[in-house]
Amino acid sequence: MGDPYTVLGVEPDADESVVRRRYRSLLKEYHPDQGGSREAFMRVRRAYEAVVSGEAERERAADGGTRTATGSAGASEWTAGRGATGFDGSMGWDESRGLFEEGEHMTVVLRGVVENMDLAPVVASHRADGTRRTVAFFEVRNTSDRRLPWRGHQHARFVGTDGYMYESATHLRPHADKLPPRWKGGDMEVEAGARVNGVVICQELPAGVDVARVAYTQQVFGEGRGIEGSEQFVFDVADAASAGFDEIPF
Repeated sequence: MGDPYTVLGVEPDADESVVRRRYRSLLKEYHPDQGGSREAFMRVRRAYEAVVSGEAERERAADGGTRTATGSAGASEWTAGRGATGFDGSMGWDESRGLFEEGEHMTVVLRGVVENMDLAPVVASHRADGTRRTVAFFEVRNTSDRRLPWRGHQHARFVGTDGYMYESATHLRPHADKLPPRWKGGDMEVEAGARVNGVVICQELPAGVDVARVAYTQQVFGEGRGIEGSEQFVFDVADAASAGFDEIPF
């Protein structure tokens, strides 16, 4: 593959945001659906995975190379919670929908993230009681040939600007009577080719902490064989390009 930093065209001490922007630019350039080279496309993906996983840094250290402490910490923070499968898809922006990432079995769209939201519009009145939380709104498309479970409250995570990961507030699940017909607040089975919308409420964040990233891990089950694998989808909230991203999408 060659040196991952050379493949991506970035310096070893490049900021995380610089690496990410360069990666997305190369993905668009080499994407097979856009007439690009699949070999080059996969080479870019492998290079990016090596950089964000820290593998490239370890190889450089073994070869006597160096990298700034800031860069190394950034890579560590970025990969926190990504799991063994690493980066599975490519994140993009759809002006009409939101941030999206395409996996092998599922496409997940982060329609919006509303911070410090009054929960009255989505939670039963006796539970809302003036409570405010960060709420994430998802659109999930099953692009596989099998039924897949959506478990937003179990497998969605929120990464704060403090670098810590926060879980969903399972005791504050959205109530079905409060949501439009296409939106659900609980577990769902998504048929092959189907699309559903889910709402996930974050646990209470410390004062002064905002949500920097939203992550979701999708488990894939084989027929009669239990869990076959998993995909992880990670969204940088700062990459949202629409003013309506911080508003309820219904």
